[in-house]
Amino acid sequence: MESHLAEFIRKGELDIREIVPDSTRLAWIMNAIGQSAAAGLTRIKEQLGDNVGYGEIRAVLNYYYVTGTGIINR
Repeated sequence: MESHLAEFIRKGELDIREIVPDSTRLAWIMNAIGQSAAAGLTRIKEQLGDNVGYGEIRAVLNYYYVTGTGIINR
């Protein structure tokens, strides 16, 4: 289910705020992705800890790449 939601974000069919409504949390996850994206999903998860699931990370990762800049439009 979560992988489908992440795919919808990648395709622009779902707004990231439907998955991560808190802009502070979104920025926190995006920052971790910016620091560790090249190292992979597991490294990002390790950096963020148990408070964030892989599905949420995948969704934000897709958003991060779709935006191309890592900038959150408010």
